[in-house]
Amino acid sequence: RGVTVARSSGERLDQRAAMSNWYCMNLNAEQATNRIPTDREGAFVVRRSSEAGFATISYLHKGTIKHAAIEDTGQGLHVVDSEVYQPNLSALIAYYKIPTQTDLECSLVSW
Repeated sequence: RGVTVARSSGERLDQRAAMSNWYCMNLNAEQATNRIPTDREGAFVVRRSSEAGFATISYLHKGTIKHAAIEDTGQGLHVVDSEVYQPNLSALIAYYKIPTQTDLECSLVSW
């Protein structure tokens, strides 16, 4: 329970994601990225996309904030240029926390 699967942008959101400290969909890009701890490789937030799309993962890699766009498709959520699809935002983030994933420059870590 708690999974909302809708086809409109911004609606493929589950309760776990909405209650997480990394969920910053109500903040603009600057506000959201300012929340990322600068001393924790892989620390991240998920924020509203400043371009068309579902959202953006902003994460710290080697002292620089990187950005990965998330798209909502009929197959699920995925990071642009990735072949990995997940049914909701929490599942997508869980995948990118796996140290062996290769779509992002580093694995994501909770903070």
